[in-house]
Amino acid sequence: MTDVFLSFPHIILALIIVATLGPGLKDVVIALGVTWWPYFARLSRAQALSVKFRPYVQLSKYYGVPSFKVMLGHLIPSSLSTLVIQATLDLGSVVLAEAGLSFLGLGVRPPTADLGRMIFESIDYVTTAWWYPLFPGIFLALLVIGFNLMGDSLRERFEPSLRRSF
Repeated sequence: MTDVFLSFPHIILALIIVATLGPGLKDVVIALGVTWWPYFARLSRAQALSVKFRPYVQLSKYYGVPSFKVMLGHLIPSSLSTLVIQATLDLGSVVLAEAGLSFLGLGVRPPTADLGRMIFESIDYVTTAWWYPLFPGIFLALLVIGFNLMGDSLRERFEPSLRRSF
């Protein structure tokens, strides 16, 4: 099932879902959640399989610890850091996808402020007031860069092998 979702580009699938459901904040969140879940499902499965065969998990099974306790005590804590890191790294892509949907008119409705809609509405004024689309664009770029830097720092924090030594 995840391979079917992974075969379509995020934004195309989100466009189809939002066009079907209609524009609005709830519908955009649903569309982006549906398009991004396969990556987290695949990553969760890979992490679970990796942790499952570690010696301390095998030893706890050997001693008769119930599977539920093994899952809560070993599997989830060992996998959580990787999922949090991936989520922060994907936040930039999700923000860009949402801004793209709003730019196309399929995002949140006009009383709600949105960077994609701000850029779209300022296109008519580019020749006379070039700064109208510039500032939302700069803020969008800084937001994406900030999320990526946060994800990189979390990865360095949680994975000691990636820490820089000076």
